[in-house]
Amino acid sequence: EIGGYDISGSVEVSVYQATEDLLLDYLTHDKDGKQIKKNPDVSGLQLITKVNHPITSGYGKGSKLLLPIGETGIWLLRIKYGSAQEDSFVIRSNFGVVSKQGDNEIIFWGQNFKTKRSISEGTIKVYNLQDGKREISSTSFDSEGIAKVPVSIDADIALAQLGDDKVIVPINLQY
Repeated sequence: EIGGYDISGSVEVSVYQATEDLLLDYLTHDKDGKQIKKNPDVSGLQLITKVNHPITSGYGKGSKLLLPIGETGIWLLRIKYGSAQEDSFVIRSNFGVVSKQGDNEIIFWGQNFKTKRSISEGTIKVYNLQDGKREISSTSFDSEGIAKVPVSIDADIALAQLGDDKVIVPINLQY
């Protein structure tokens, strides 16, 4: 759904096939938690499509745009309105992961959306994204769909992977 405050007209939406590295680079931040790289470099990305889409102004008045993207993957949307530009990532997956903090550990549980069952394989990596990408810990999901890593104040996000399918789990990312 695309909308805006105090604008109306048409926006140009460019859809690119994106990568995990580009997404993690986009999420990097400084010591104050402010995003460092708000404008990803799209020069090496595959352009999927470019569409013009009408929008109307006002809260809750967004208009739906059906995206020509696959069932799973990572895409970058570059939305332009006049000289203004905003970027947004779309991550589509057949599974999801939730996290909770336990006694000195972060507990992750993964579920396959198609079967509604816990995942029984896959990995999870926890990253700190201050001034770059740094892996803090990693582990595998067990047969009950559970993965546990030590609690870290530096943990910004977790990246869960099951085959080629990926999911991002926000942990302490501030923006």
